[in-house]
Amino acid sequence: MDEQEAKAHEDIAQAEQRRSEAEQELAELEGKLGNADNTVGDKRRAVDEKQATCDALEEELGQRQEALRQAQSESFSVAQELTRVRNEINSIDLQKRGNTVRLEKLSSEKTQLEEEEARLRSGLANFPVMSRAAEPAPKPPWHRRGAPAAPG
Repeated sequence: MDEQEAKAHEDIAQAEQRRSEAEQELAELEGKLGNADNTVGDKRRAVDEKQATCDALEEELGQRQEALRQAQSESFSVAQELTRVRNEINSIDLQKRGNTVRLEKLSSEKTQLEEEEARLRSGLANFPVMSRAAEPAPKPPWHRRGAPAAPG
C-alpha cells in the first residue's frame, strides 16, 4: 500500500507539474493572444484610416472628373464658337475679296468711261461752231437722271 500511495503521490506530483506547465503555457498563450488582439486592433485602425483616405481620394477623384467633364463641355462650346467665328470671318473675307474685285472692275470701267467722255468732248469740239450754237451739246446717257446705266 505504501507503494501504491507513493505511486499515487508521484502521479499527483506529476499531474500537478503538468498542470503547472499547462497553466504557464496557457498564460503565455493568453499573453500572445492579447498581443495578437492588440496587433489586430492596430491593423484594423490602420485599415480604417487607409479606407477613409481611399474614400476621400475617391470623392476628390469624382469631383475632379466632374470638373473635367465641365471643362471639356466648355472647351467644346468654345471650339464650336471659334469655328463659327472663323467661318464668319472667312465668309466676310470672301465678300471683301468679291467687293474688291467689283470695285476694281467699276474703277476700271469709270476710267474707261471718263476716257470715252474726253474723246467724245474732244470730237464735239471739232464740230463747226454753227452746229454747236444751234443745239446744246448732249450729255452722255450716264449723266442724265433716270437714264439707263452706262454701257459696259
